[in-house]
Amino acid sequence: MAEYFYKDGDEYKKVEDNLLTQADVDKVVETRLERQKKQYADYDDLKETASKVSTIKSEYETKLKEKETLISSLTGDLGKAKLETDKVKIVSEFKLSDKLAKFVTGETADEMRERAKELSEGITDSGGGKIVIKKDGKPGGSDTSSKKIAKSLFGGSGSDD
Repeated sequence: MAEYFYKDGDEYKKVEDNLLTQADVDKVVETRLERQKKQYADYDDLKETASKVSTIKSEYETKLKEKETLISSLTGDLGKAKLETDKVKIVSEFKLSDKLAKFVTGETADEMRERAKELSEGITDSGGGKIVIKKDGKPGGSDTSSKKIAKSLFGGSGSDD
């Protein structure tokens, strides 16, 4: 075994304590490594759990996006349905026919109400939506050739009806 010295001031003194042998050092290192292994013994379990959490998180985010898309779609459909309901009410309010209802359009109920009002006023200005045809007698005032032939065949009277 080797002798070891240490310096104390100006003089060297011999180390009297027993020094560790290689076997002692190996045992200390082995003990420390075992403690380190125990510290990270559940590392594989944690890694597996983290992987599961990551998978669950991505599935959740996918489902969340699907639900948001569905909610957005249903909200749009609800808005359209409300607008159609408002249109029916407005058409009924202004007593417009089904043929005129297609001209009542707009993004809001107020826009549709304004168009329905304009349609209603336009119909009222033109005589209540009725078309009047005036009959001023027969054009030309004489019988047409086909009428003459029919009179001659069937013995029609000479008066104009």
